[in-house]
Amino acid sequence: MMRLIQRSDVTLFEMDDGSGLLHDESNGHTHALNAEAVAIWRSGVSWTPAELTEWLVANGRDEALARAGARTFLGQMRAAGLFEPASDD
Repeated sequence: MMRLIQRSDVTLFEMDDGSGLLHDESNGHTHALNAEAVAIWRSGVSWTPAELTEWLVANGRDEALARAGARTFLGQMRAAGLFEPASDD
C-alpha cells in the first residue's frame, strides 16, 4: 500500500470550532477542512489507507465507513497536492 506524506510547505490554521484551513505556500491555494480532517492532519505526517482506517476506527468510526473514508480522504488530499507519495515508495 502506498504511504502518503504531508507536504512540509503546507500550513494548518485552526479555527475555534475545530475546523481549519490549509495554506499551500507553493501556489497560494487555501483548502478548508472539517474538524475530523484537522484531527487527521494533526495526528500524523504520513499515512497508508490501512493506518488511517485503523485511526478512524479507534476514534469511533464504523470499520466499513472508516475504510472508505480513509481512501477518499487520502485520494482527495493527494489530488489537491497536499499529500504526496513518500520517497521510499
